[in-house]
This record gives sequence, structure tokens and C-alpha cells, in this order.
Amino acid sequence: MLKYILLGFLNMHAHTGYDLHAHLETSTAHFWNAKLSQIYVTLKKMESDGLIQSEIEEQDDRPDKRIYSITDSGRTELQDWLDKPHTTVDQMKSKMLLRLFFAGFHNLDTVITELNLQKALHEQRLRYYRTETRQIIDIGAESTPNGDYHKIFWDATREFGERYEAMVVEWLTETIQILSTMQVEKE
Repeated sequence: MLKYILLGFLNMHAHTGYDLHAHLETSTAHFWNAKLSQIYVTLKKMESDGLIQSEIEEQDDRPDKRIYSITDSGRTELQDWLDKPHTTVDQMKSKMLLRLFFAGFHNLDTVITELNLQKALHEQRLRYYRTETRQIIDIGAESTPNGDYHKIFWDATREFGERYEAMVVEWLTETIQILSTMQVEKE
């Protein structure tokens, strides 16, 4: 999947590996992330597969930069991937849910404390989607060809994140309330 993220970014602009990581961190990392080392390994493979090409940009006062750009084969690969419908439900992994599933073996006070921490973290992310992510999308749209068109799709993914976080906060509030009631009944 990382290959398609990188092809998508390179289809908009030529970038260094570091720049690609920075873009990923402020956009797709909210639903698909990668480490910088993974990005460089994937870029090397993509270049050997002919999907991208790179040029070295010499710099006087810094190390030289390798600038990657998409090839026609890369554009075709990206388009082929986009043309194939996604026909499965994505599997979700959540440490929080896994820990909650087995929380019957744990101290109830500790479980409630951890859920309150999770609630605060999800409230923070919700605020991020409502504020900073909107600004990042606006800046990206201004610097990308056909940015207003791309912004519609970027904002749709931001909206999903916002709604998801709002749902998690609501669910955590209700779950904490249920567990707090159980705690009072135990006393």
C-alpha cells in the first residue's frame, strides 16, 4: 500500500524521500503510516521497477538531495490501482479494544483510568481534525495543481477522521459511565 501512497504524492509533485515522509505524516498517516526507512526502501524498489525515477540535486552547503518523480509506468500503475474497486471491509486493529476485551482480568479502577486517558487522547485528535488538519488541507490545495478538486477528496477523509474520533469519544464516555456504575455497585 505504501507504494500507492508514494505514487499518489509523486503524481502531484516531485519530492525527496524526506519530503514524502513529511507529507505522509500530515495526511495519510492518520489512516496509513510508514517510517522513513520504509519509505526509502520502497522508493528504491519502485525506481528499480521503473515506476519512478530520481535525479541528484547538488547543494553547496548541504548533502546532495535525491529528487523522485513519477514515470508514465508509475502513473499507469497508480491508475490501475485506483480503477480496481475495493471490495472488502478493512480489518481494524486496536490495542485499546484488545485490552478492553480482556479487562475482566484487570483492576476496574485501572481500566477506567486507562479509558479516561484514551478519551482525552481521542478528544485531542478530534480537535486536531477540526482545526490543524483543515489548515493543512487548505495549504496543500493552494500548492497543488487542481488543488480545489483534490481538496474535496482530502476533506472527505478528514471528515471521516473527525466523525470517527467523535464516535470513539462518545463510546468511551458511555463505556466509562457503565464501568463507573459497576464500580459503585461493587462497593
